[in-house]
Amino acid sequence: MGSFDEREAAFEKRFAVAEDARFRARVARDRRVGQWAAHWLGLGEADIEASVSAFAQDCVGKDDSVIAVDLAARFAAASRPMEPARILRKLAAAQAEADSAEG
Repeated sequence: MGSFDEREAAFEKRFAVAEDARFRARVARDRRVGQWAAHWLGLGEADIEASVSAFAQDCVGKDDSVIAVDLAARFAAASRPMEPARILRKLAAAQAEADSAEG
């Protein structure tokens, strides 16, 4: 039975490491998109970091389509409209960058 317990512990450890890497890549993606959005909105350098942090925190647990719609609404409110489909493409590109940086 010891062998099974060892395999189970190893599997759980690999799963935890993979989930941690996935989480870190997602946060990196959200920060990249947050920076892009802050620049698109024309925020000053002093406001960008606060905006990026708030955006990344707001993204936790949300589906990409919800993030895209929310961000499109923010852009529209700032008279900088953008289609959610374009935002989804940006999210996908930023995820690819984050995944390659983590891997």
